[in-house]
Amino acid sequence: MSNGYQQPQLDRLAITLIGISSLLLGIWAVKHTIALRNILLVLGVIASLIYCAYLWYSEKLKDSMSRIHAIPYLCIGLSLIWVVMHWIFFSKFPDQQFDELNSTWLRAALATIVGCGTGFVLQRWQKLTLLLWIGILLAFLVLFSEYIPKAISKNAFFAPDYFGYLFYAKFNGVLMGILCMTGLGGYFLDNVLRNQTAIDATSRSEQEPNLFSKTWIFVVTLLIFTGIALITYSFVFILDSRNGIGLAFILFGIWCLIAAMIFLTQFKKSHSSLKKICIGILILFAIGTVLFNFATFQNKVNKGWQNFIEDFKVAAQIDRYTHWQNPKLYGYPQNALGQTVTINNYERVAWGLVGLREIWSQPLGAGVLHRPYIAITQPGAYLTKTDDGDLLSTHSAWIELGLAFGPIYLGLIMMALLSIAIIAIRSSPQKMTVVSFVVMILILYLVGEATPKHGIEILYYFLGLLAALAAPQLKPINTHKFMNNA
Repeated sequence: MSNGYQQPQLDRLAITLIGISSLLLGIWAVKHTIALRNILLVLGVIASLIYCAYLWYSEKLKDSMSRIHAIPYLCIGLSLIWVVMHWIFFSKFPDQQFDELNSTWLRAALATIVGCGTGFVLQRWQKLTLLLWIGILLAFLVLFSEYIPKAISKNAFFAPDYFGYLFYAKFNGVLMGILCMTGLGGYFLDNVLRNQTAIDATSRSEQEPNLFSKTWIFVVTLLIFTGIALITYSFVFILDSRNGIGLAFILFGIWCLIAAMIFLTQFKKSHSSLKKICIGILILFAIGTVLFNFATFQNKVNKGWQNFIEDFKVAAQIDRYTHWQNPKLYGYPQNALGQTVTINNYERVAWGLVGLREIWSQPLGAGVLHRPYIAITQPGAYLTKTDDGDLLSTHSAWIELGLAFGPIYLGLIMMALLSIAIIAIRSSPQKMTVVSFVVMILILYLVGEATPKHGIEILYYFLGLLAALAAPQLKPINTHKFMNNA
């Protein structure tokens, strides 16, 4: 295969795969894009299989794979096998489960292959990782084009519309926005801060144009800062999402910890890194200032954070305060302050605890992603109830997946993420990106309703992508030569 597949052809295949992934990420959570997603997934699978086959045989990838590197792939594969086995041996709703296998789970398997192939491409061309997140940024630019006329008509910056914008329901926008911010921040930490000295030295020794010049760093930093500002703005004024701002602050905290470790390491090696440390601190301060200002406004229009502790105490008593069973009938309880609990606070906590209780009571799960709680507790209603918008949900993807396929499935996914993080910390030059994504995926799917359809596909895409980024490192390719070949 190495003789028949020349390097320029492989280069074009690689850039095609990155383009497919970027477009996929841009449209994955967008309404009415299922046909285009299917086309891109099929094309991406073909490109990924060809590319991975080349690496397997020509780049000796097979020989460099140790047992620990196989753990993420094994866990991902076993999780998909468990879904199929559940349908064969334990299904309570075989027709409904087969429909999901033939749609959502099939696309999830395809997404894993696309993610894996893309990850191997980005191992060799790390600097091109930014192109992935530009796809999502373009989707947010389209979101702003929809928002601006509505804001003008309302004569106000605050113009949320949960179902009228590009992303259907606000968590779809939060999901893609946080993933984009994670990728942008990880790219900056890996390729601009941590690798800058080594990359500059390599460029000078090879006498190639220095793509990581000060001008390039400024442009990339400006792009990343602008992207983060646009996304956090949308969380507040377009999506009205407390989760989005809360997750952004958690991500910012991760960046600060990672940056502190990078700066400390570089400062120990050379005191000349003091200038870079100061610049990094200023950039983080600017991002923190933007987040704080948006959070302040968010707290004025949505006061859920102010009473969260009091609401949590009430919501945690699921057997005493049973309002969660039917809020339309029973209303909502009052907290210790004498105020009616904030709906989001109460329902997320109460339903989360109810869901956890059902997972352990029926560890095999219901086998279906759509309304798994009803499938477990009200199997008759699951088959007869229509989608009237009053669907009982725990508001947590991990809990919903546990209700659907039990602790066995959750254990496999958690083991895949944990092993990816451990492998990346040990050897990956993009460890900041990988670890940031692992942490944020764990949190995102804990607080968000990401189980319907594309949420699972996106999860498996990133499992494949991160597993490949953490795999044995391939020989990097000079981006300047790559562009000439392409």
